[in-house]
Parts: sequence; structure tokens; C-alpha cells
Amino acid sequence: MNEREQGLNIQRILVALDASSASLAALEAAVNVAARFDAELLGLFVEDVDLLSTAESPFVSEICLVSATRREIKPREVERQLRVRARRVRQRFTLIAQRTQIRCTFRVERGRVTNELLKAASEADLVVLGRTGWSLIRRRGLGSTAREVVSQTPGPVLLLQPEARLGAPILVVYDSSDPARRAISAAVELIDQGPGGLTILLLIDGRDEEQIEEMKDEVREQLGHHRFSVRYRTLTESTASRLALLVKTEERGTLVLPVGGERLKDEAILSLLEESEVPVLLMR
Repeated sequence: MNEREQGLNIQRILVALDASSASLAALEAAVNVAARFDAELLGLFVEDVDLLSTAESPFVSEICLVSATRREIKPREVERQLRVRARRVRQRFTLIAQRTQIRCTFRVERGRVTNELLKAASEADLVVLGRTGWSLIRRRGLGSTAREVVSQTPGPVLLLQPEARLGAPILVVYDSSDPARRAISAAVELIDQGPGGLTILLLIDGRDEEQIEEMKDEVREQLGHHRFSVRYRTLTESTASRLALLVKTEERGTLVLPVGGERLKDEAILSLLEESEVPVLLMR
């Protein structure tokens, strides 16, 4: 396999943790990948200075949705909540790491969450994080931190929702770009984590049968002699909404998505991630 087709060459994994259910799902996935690749795992909890700064403002208060009463937010209380969450995450991290006997480190940093994650991501081969983080406001879409990390991290990013599980069946988006070739290689390395096969979603312009066959030949050449079931689907309208709709029709598994191809630009990726309900591995 040449450098262009290389998939997941993982020696160090960064997992972002904040005690949210999505970040705990990310931890489970990160531990599994670390065990599989014999990689070192770094768990990072960031004490958010923006949150602490907000708590120091005399104009900020908390309103109980049940009683409609207003309560002042005190910096000491926010500090205490951060320490409690960090302790809870460290305990969970240590317990899971000991169970799998992987090499691991847990670190607490204070700063802006996105800045600290991107700094740590520069030293990792894979970044794993939840789609939404801890917040007083529940939301289904992509959290602001996840959006920034997905947009700015140069390497692979694995994004998980609460209670999501990484594994087969694997759906790979393919458009003949270099990131798409790396996505195929990554899928091959993930395929035996569970039952199910591999679905290749071909993105093409129009319904050119000759182009479809050429793309299938490219994929077959890269897959080689692997013994798992492979099927192909074709998508001629490569909009984020059409792609998200097609992903929903597949069995729940893992989506491997190339970033940087001609058809898949960052804004389209972010829109798709807002709608996707399965784990998504972004390959650049």
C-alpha cells in the first residue's frame, strides 16, 4: 500500500472527555481502537476558562425551568462542578483502561476548550470526540467544539453520538479522491470489528455506466483479496441532505467519510454531521 492509500496508521489517540454521554461513548470507542492498534491513549479534560469567566459576571444567573426562580451563578460553584466532572471522568477512564490494559494517560488542562483540543490533536494520529458536549442546553446537532475540531484537525477524526458503537457494517463514501482512497483503507482495517460487510457509496456526475465501472475497478484493486461481502450503491446528487438520507437507509454501523474531495467540501460535511445518527470517521 503506498502512502497515498494508507488508512489508519495509529500510534497515539486523543479522546476529548467532559462527562457528557457522547464523550463517554467516544471513550469506549477510543479504548477499542487503542487496543486494536496497540496505541497509546490520551484522555483530555479541559476546564473551560470561558465558562469560568461567564460565572464571574454579575449579570449572569441561572433560571430553574420548573420553578422559574432565578439563582446567581457563583464562580466557586462552577469550579466545584468542573472538579467533580473531571474526577468522574478520570475514574471512568482509569477503569476502562485497566480492563483493556492499554497504555494511557489522563490529563486536565485549563483553557479554551477548542484551543486545548487542537493543541493536543497536533500530537495525535486520531482524535475521538462526542458530537455534542456537556451543556445546560440539550441539543441534537453538532456542538460548537466538535465543529471547530472537525474543521481544523488535519488528521482523522472519529465522531460519536451518545450510546453509539463503532463497528460494522461499514459504509464508505467514494469519489476517487485521495481522501476517499484512504477511507477505503481505513474501512478495511475496521471491518472485522463486528459482523456485517462493506458498502461502497459511489459519488458520480450523472449516470455514466462507464465511470461507475471504472470506480468499482479502483475499489476492487484497493480491496485486493479480502474475504468480506462488498456491495455498491450509486449517488448522483452528492448534496449533504441526499447523502444523509441514504445513510439512514443503511443498517446502523459506521460511516467512513472522505473530506477534501471535489464533491465533499467542509460545509457539506458539517451539514451531514448535523444529521447523521451513526459514528462517523472523517479521513483527509
